[in-house]
Amino acid sequence: MKSVQIFSGSSNAPLARRSGRQPAPGCERSYGRYSNDEARVHIESDPVPQRAVIVQSLSRPVDENILEFCLIADAVHRLGVSDITAVIRGWHTANRIRYSVPANHCP
Repeated sequence: MKSVQIFSGSSNAPLARRSGRQPAPGCERSYGRYSNDEARVHIESDPVPQRAVIVQSLSRPVDENILEFCLIADAVHRLGVSDITAVIRGWHTANRIRYSVPANHCP
């Protein structure tokens, strides 16, 4: 059986905990920010899992969550994981404020 490890960004940590998968022994994860507010992701694992699932949502702030997802995916790829699956939850369309913009007419 392939070893599977679930990684979650800061936007969806409760969902990852409810999935029933705890970090495997030997897996160190560190998410945070540098002093200049730049995102930081560090992952070390021994042994390296064969499969990884990354859980992230597109809730506000969307740009920070997308960047964090990309950094986690890059860190997992550099770790040597052969199969990466993304679970991205987005409520952005349900909460969108809909309004009409009047057309600009040229004389």
